[in-house]
Amino acid sequence: MKKVMSLVLTLLVSICFTSCIQSNQENSNIRENIDTQDQVIYILYKDGYSFLQYLTSDLEKVGNVKVKGGWDLCSTENGKVYVTIAGNANFSGDCLKVIERGKITKTIDLTYDLPLEIRYNSYNKKAYVSHKHKITFANENCISVIDTLTDKEEYSFYYNELIQDFTFSEDNKMYISSQNVKTYEAQIDVVNLNSNEIEKHIVVDVPLTSIEYCESTKMLYGVSDRKESPLLYTVDCKEDRVSSLSIGTSNPSQLVLDKSGDRPLLYISNVDVHNAREGHIITIYDLIEGKEINTIENIDGINAFIVDKGNVYASAVYRDRIYKVDLITNEMIETDIPYPFRIAK
Repeated sequence: MKKVMSLVLTLLVSICFTSCIQSNQENSNIRENIDTQDQVIYILYKDGYSFLQYLTSDLEKVGNVKVKGGWDLCSTENGKVYVTIAGNANFSGDCLKVIERGKITKTIDLTYDLPLEIRYNSYNKKAYVSHKHKITFANENCISVIDTLTDKEEYSFYYNELIQDFTFSEDNKMYISSQNVKTYEAQIDVVNLNSNEIEKHIVVDVPLTSIEYCESTKMLYGVSDRKESPLLYTVDCKEDRVSSLSIGTSNPSQLVLDKSGDRPLLYISNVDVHNAREGHIITIYDLIEGKEINTIENIDGINAFIVDKGNVYASAVYRDRIYKVDLITNEMIETDIPYPFRIAK
């Protein structure tokens, strides 16, 4: 009996040791492959658990990392990726995972739980995190601020509205699109990040579910996926003036501002969010000329996209696909990834 137990124990130790060696080798290979790539695309997808998938610019799968309960992600200039852990039906998330070269290097515990959207502010090197809105008297609806140089939560500031989206400008302002849960009034709040106080409160007709601020025009742009009408909203925050203009296709869903060229271009995905996010068009709008200049078609089921180095990368969550479209040649390639719900560069 003792010999049998000894053999079993030896076998278990051997299996564990082999597994650890294989895991370390796999992680090492992931990091080496990532280090040798000029460009990496990050995908959050679900296959039982949430995973962070690394792709090359040609959609080659480099490696992945399990991030259980992952909800949203952002990346920084130094190659770090931050994933909000909102949790799932089995647990309530209350942290961020920091991932570098295919490995989780740190967990940032947050003062408040259920972190959702995260945006990186390249002007001050901080990341801002929204949380699931709660109807409560505990003053716990807030935005958490993360120092990406030290990977620590600096503080949180109180914000008691239902956040739709937020973005930043170089003069240390934060623009928040939100809605009051009692009156249903939609607004744009301009926050001074020096004091974290709201400087302006601008009422809009509908909640703007995706917004971008353009430094060249000093205007905020937004769309609402709650309206089928093909409208692009412009907000002059200095004059407190909101206007809208018609665009070529209905159901605008997401905005992406491309500042890499000689003039800013606004990319607008057109997706019917009430029909399993069916959509296949991205409209390109020249903000200086004030007109549409191109459309990208046949990207089925777009739910999120980015623009980088002359290419559009789009995820199709109900198609289990990632697409890459060359903006010059219109050549498209694709790869299969299960339920890809977030994409970043």
